[in-house]
Amino acid sequence: MVITTARSDTAGQPPKRTCDLGSVGATAYATGRAMGTDCQVRATCDSASEALAAVGAGWQGIVEYDRSWTRFTSDSELTTLNNSASHQQTTTVLSDSMAALVAGMVWAFEYSGGWVDASLLHAVVAAGYDRDFAEIAAAQLESQPARNNGVPGPRDRSAQGMEWVSIHGNRLTRTQYVTLDSGGIGKGLAADLVAESIVAAGAKGALVDLGGDIRAIGVDQHGRPWSVQAADERNPSAPEIAEWDVSDAGIATSSVARRRWNGGHHLIDPRTGLPSESDLLAVTVLHRNALTAEVAAKSALLMGRRGAVDWLRDRAATAVLTGVDGLITRIDRTED
Repeated sequence: MVITTARSDTAGQPPKRTCDLGSVGATAYATGRAMGTDCQVRATCDSASEALAAVGAGWQGIVEYDRSWTRFTSDSELTTLNNSASHQQTTTVLSDSMAALVAGMVWAFEYSGGWVDASLLHAVVAAGYDRDFAEIAAAQLESQPARNNGVPGPRDRSAQGMEWVSIHGNRLTRTQYVTLDSGGIGKGLAADLVAESIVAAGAKGALVDLGGDIRAIGVDQHGRPWSVQAADERNPSAPEIAEWDVSDAGIATSSVARRRWNGGHHLIDPRTGLPSESDLLAVTVLHRNALTAEVAAKSALLMGRRGAVDWLRDRAATAVLTGVDGLITRIDRTED
């Protein structure tokens, strides 16, 4: 049985909501656009009404994170924070939401050994990612990506870098000029926070998918673990190249196959400040949560197959790596 409520196909509108009844309860689904991508929230509860309420609350959480963390609106907290960047040392008091995001950025930089650097905003914009990707795709950009145009490069250590960012509670200190991009870190963190909040409120299970950054906890309406897949980035219409049943894990894919335009893509190599020229087309990682999976997948893609395999194994990751040559490498999780 499927229960259908409101429907919308545009960002900023209420999502389509449905509910499937099963042997141990009901799983509701909220599907729509947020954070510049296609999103879905699922929640399993005892009844359909509880499940629909849970996904409604989860979706509202995504909307609030998006409103605060986006760099594409002039009134977001992230935009305000970036506009206050200075070449002098500054301390800024952040909201709880923004403090969580910046703490995630600092952690990602340390965990990845500098491969995932949220301070590469200037380089991302210079490469051509200067607006919501839906607008870039609609415009069908024909020109080569712009270069830095006098803006300090990402590895100009007198200008920017996460090594000059620290956060203690809600107090952010920048000792040099630093602007930040929420990017994949924001999606992974939001997936974790929303899924965890749904379960903390009493749901039997939750799955939050923010453009491929997924956090799955608990079970579906039949009491089964969630099934998550790794798509074949070489051919989106092809069958999945991996599938896992999970009850508490995150999965994320980093890819240069989709968010790209003529002459560039959105994944910046921190060593050059330019779009990555890695020998990997895509990396999908299964790990303890969505943030960790997102950071591990992006790090692996940027460093390339040779360095990524051992790096992922050292971090007990399960992963599928697809090379630009079409070769697929699989890594199974190893336990300590």
